[in-house]
Amino acid sequence: MSDHTDWTLLSFDGNRRAQHAAFRALTFREKVIRLEQMAEVQRRFADLKALRDRLANPTKPR
Repeated sequence: MSDHTDWTLLSFDGNRRAQHAAFRALTFREKVIRLEQMAEVQRRFADLKALRDRLANPTKPR
């Protein structure tokens, strides 16, 4: 069995370089789509945080 592991990706810097290279290879349209997807994920995380905060600190009825 041969080892095809790219050991340069196992460090933070190597992985970051690979991510930057992959992003640079995208077309402008693909980059815009990825940014829109990341914004949607961010909105989802914000919604989940708001829900968690509401459940952790419910307003008491008066």
